[in-house]
This record gives sequence, structure tokens and C-alpha cells, in this order.
Amino acid sequence: MLFRSLQTNSGVVASVVRVTSATASGFYRAGQTVDVTVEFDGAVTVSGVPTVTLNTLPVRRATYTSGTGTNALRFSYVIQPGDASSSLDYASELALSLSGGAILDESGKAANLGLPTTGSAFSLAGSKAIGIDTVAPEVTITSDRQVLAAADVALLRFVTSEGVVGFGVEDVGVENGVLSGFVGSGREYQAVYTPVAGVSGFGRVWVEANRFTDVAGNGNVAGELRLAGELRHAWSAAGGGAGR
Repeated sequence: MLFRSLQTNSGVVASVVRVTSATASGFYRAGQTVDVTVEFDGAVTVSGVPTVTLNTLPVRRATYTSGTGTNALRFSYVIQPGDASSSLDYASELALSLSGGAILDESGKAANLGLPTTGSAFSLAGSKAIGIDTVAPEVTITSDRQVLAAADVALLRFVTSEGVVGFGVEDVGVENGVLSGFVGSGREYQAVYTPVAGVSGFGRVWVEANRFTDVAGNGNVAGELRLAGELRHAWSAAGGGAGR
């Protein structure tokens, strides 16, 4: 929403009073777009394509898209693979750059481009809690027993590299065995593996890629634990393929 007058412009050049976002608080992944809105204390006119440098790693810039003739200028940041920020904000009070363009107030004077102190109530981070996460969560599967005899069971642990959502027993594949007692949440889960009687050969427990996500919606990387043997069964770790 545009705010036509947050405070009275008393003849001095227009200045920035707040940076906010139309994007809801939360975590976002590669390919998604985050809005950055820079609000002045009076209407301004824009020429060219100004930018706002963000505190992401690597450094990214939000590019001006609309708002000339009002006091609220809209910038757009498209998240790229590898981008990260636990609390999205602009890089510094000098992050608003003309990039060869101009931002003029109603009297035709160059606007003051200084932004509120980073992290303050009037900054982007102070207005919205937006995080950037483009890393796919990994899952590591381990067993409390390295060797299984015919009547043995193993306690399996599934540990993810970050908190995840939507991970359940239906996401776990099993070969030559049965899983029971699957419990857990967040990053840690466990289940009991019981080998099928009389099996001599291979058994596997695995999670395919993209069966669950982190809070940003990044699909998981595959994980696997392989069971090999004839009369007794020994676990050995096996790598997985990449998620999205």
C-alpha cells in the first residue's frame, strides 16, 4: 500500500523514512521474488533504474520497478541459486544507488538517498522477518548396530542438515526388511528396522530426493543406508543424488 504522506515535507529535499516489503515474513528459495519498498516523506520522480544493495551472500541488488510520482518506490530482488541471508536487509545506509538515474522530489531537487540504520525499526529487517535459503536439506541415515544376525533388529536414525517439514515414514524406502516405530520432528527421526527372515543378500533403507522440504521449500537430497551380507548383515553408507 502506498503512503502518500508519512510526515510533512517542510521545504527540505525528500528523504527516506522507512524501508519495508510487500513480501510476507518467512523463508524464500531460488527463483522466488522479494519486494523491497523504499518510502520517502514526499512524492519523488524516478528516471533510470536505481538499485538497493542487499546483505545477501553473495551480494545481490534489488532493482527499481515502479512508484515514480508517489512516495513509495518498489524494487524487486529475484533470488539466485546459492544466495543466503538469515535476516534480509539492505547492506548499509548507503545501499540505495541511482545507478546512473535520478530520484527527484516535487521541487526538482535530488532526494536524500540515505536509508534508516540497518536493523532498526524503520529498516527492511525491522519491518519484515525475511530469510533467504537456497540450500537443499540433506539426510544422513545411521544404525546403532553395524552387524545384524537373523533375529536382530536395528535402531535407525535419520538426521537432517536443518529443520524440515513433511518428512514421514511414507518417505522411507525399505528393501528386505520392515520399518516400525517411526517418530521424530525437526531434524531428528528414528525407526526400528527388522530384517526379513531368511534373507541372504542386500537390504536397503533410503530416502529419495524431493520427498520433504526445508521451511523455504527446498527439496531434500537423497540419502541411503545399504545392508550387505549372506548369513549376517553389515551396514555400509551409500551416497545419494541431488535434490532440487
